[in-house]
Amino acid sequence: RQACVLPGICCAVMAAMGEAVVVQRKPPPMMRRVSTSMEKVQGVAEDDDINSAAASARWDEFEVFFTYQQLLKLAEIFDAADTQEKGVIEARREQLYESILAIAPECKPTLETAGPLCERDHGLTHPGGTVGYSLLHVTFQQGVLREGLLTFDGFVEFHRHFIEMERKRHPRIVFGRDEVEQIQESYCKFARIKEDGSTPGLLTNQIFEMWSSLPVGGDMENEDEQQEVIQRIKNSDSDRSGTICLDELFALLSGYRVETFQDVRRAELKWVRSSRYTRREVYDLRQVFGMQDTEDAGVLTALHLRSIFEDLGLALSQTKRQDLYHTIQTTLESVGGHMNSIDFSGFLLVMQKLLETNFAGLRDRCNELVSKADSGTNHAMRRIMREPSCVQLKAA
Repeated sequence: RQACVLPGICCAVMAAMGEAVVVQRKPPPMMRRVSTSMEKVQGVAEDDDINSAAASARWDEFEVFFTYQQLLKLAEIFDAADTQEKGVIEARREQLYESILAIAPECKPTLETAGPLCERDHGLTHPGGTVGYSLLHVTFQQGVLREGLLTFDGFVEFHRHFIEMERKRHPRIVFGRDEVEQIQESYCKFARIKEDGSTPGLLTNQIFEMWSSLPVGGDMENEDEQQEVIQRIKNSDSDRSGTICLDELFALLSGYRVETFQDVRRAELKWVRSSRYTRREVYDLRQVFGMQDTEDAGVLTALHLRSIFEDLGLALSQTKRQDLYHTIQTTLESVGGHMNSIDFSGFLLVMQKLLETNFAGLRDRCNELVSKADSGTNHAMRRIMREPSCVQLKAA
């Protein structure tokens, strides 16, 4: 896939703001033999086996399930364990236990089965505990094991399966402590606790009534959304009692939050794949987007994009400002967007346009800043990347 017109845009903005950034370089063609796991995550791997249909389908799922930061961490752990650089590691349960905690500290992995099987475990058990159960799952996945050793795809699939199962066993881990308390308070308020301390559970209309006060709630804007929630409520009634108890409520809300996140990721990744950005560039540009989105609204305005030029030391005349607004507006109108409500996908599209045209010297300025920052480079990232294709630096 053709690289983005300027991989250094995000690095330049972050360097100008004094942030630690990462600059990528492509190694000479003759030095590349097989792609590292880090290259897989960054979306710059070129091996035929990586781009096969089966591997591509797996990575579609991985990109939706994990955050990019989690995938980077898994690549770092895998490469550190792959001391012989053969692309496989031993499937040691103790090491997998530690890697789970590294990317999902809210999980509680076990290495052995303790006590009788509980209903909350959904009938899943294994002598090697929850870690052993997910490892058993990976052994049946074609293309992720080589002679009893884990490939990187197998390593990532193990973590995907474990976290998925852990969310089913303990749905509360999807929420923060404050959110858990908020859900419990709402439940007690609407379930109307009896004098003996018991609750009859929630009816569908009660859940609708409390929906806007829940962490995953908000107003349901149309009938389709209402019908979707009604169906989710029915599916969450595991004991078929006709009401939703507190544990079932957490399972309902947990599933809703995870699936909503994944739906957003699917839509975003579909657009990204049609662009010329790599996963690394998208991740870095998300950092830039977040720096401007100080209120965590999920959208920017044209004024936010203008401030990026200011951060880079590019003063815009009144005429150039009008040209910028016109470029933003025409670019977004082509995809049904608006310059006063620019979501992340729209931000990527606008930045691509501004860079391609070198608007107000944006591309030149970014190259200049990246070059200056690169002069003070240290090679700390080489302990993560097994080739000098990525170095960590900090603006002076």
